[in-house]
Amino acid sequence: MVVEANTLPNHKTTMAMAVPAAAVAIWQWQEVLITSRKQSLTGEESQKSDREATGYNRFVNSA
Repeated sequence: MVVEANTLPNHKTTMAMAVPAAAVAIWQWQEVLITSRKQSLTGEESQKSDREATGYNRFVNSA
């Protein structure tokens, strides 16, 4: 079987393209996780203040 040299996969070129692509994918996923966590924390703070307000209202109304 005869294969021309330019049709063989070039390992260096393949790796040179794959590594940055993987790094970008990881970086984008990290951004998604950070954003998701920030939104989660914001929701927790909102729920906490709602609970505190509810507790205060119960205390004031019970007097």
